[in-house]
Amino acid sequence: MTEYKNLALEELLRHTHDHASWYWLGIAYIARKDFNNAAVWYEKTMNDSGNEWAGKARFNLAQLHRGGMLLRASKDEALRLFEKNLNGCMSCLYAGFLYFNGTETKKDTAKGKSLVEKAIELLIKEDGNDNYFTQSECYDIGWVYYKENNGKAYQWFKKCIERCNLNYESDRTLKDLANRNMDVLRRDGVKDI
Repeated sequence: MTEYKNLALEELLRHTHDHASWYWLGIAYIARKDFNNAAVWYEKTMNDSGNEWAGKARFNLAQLHRGGMLLRASKDEALRLFEKNLNGCMSCLYAGFLYFNGTETKKDTAKGKSLVEKAIELLIKEDGNDNYFTQSECYDIGWVYYKENNGKAYQWFKKCIERCNLNYESDRTLKDLANRNMDVLRRDGVKDI
């Protein structure tokens, strides 16, 4: 072990097959806002077959692409990664958002809505409710319904508002957007379902 004593932790971990450490090193880089190094460790984790951390690493890497946090971020790549686990609620949800809003090369609003509804079903089947969704996810679900003038948008915008912490400017903005969208639906004669 003395040959490793002067090596950085990252270099030491390159010589192991400790998938959990690789994954958590990616998390540590995220905390430091070093997204490209986080991606390196997530890719290493997910590309080493047969480990229980691969799915989590794939999801986190997809989120980095979706959020545009990497030098070569691609929504198409995020979609490809999310689609590898459409049995998982959150992968299904984010794939749905990407299809609904479009990526660089793909847009399919019907498929997007279908995936969002599947994600809702998966979560309710697993947890018995949809409390796991954050305020921004509730807003985005509401947006899917809003764009087709569907009354289900109301319930999701209401959930968004209920989950907002008004101590945060971003949540106050989200609440205002949800309220405005509900006002537009009412003005357009869309009934709350």
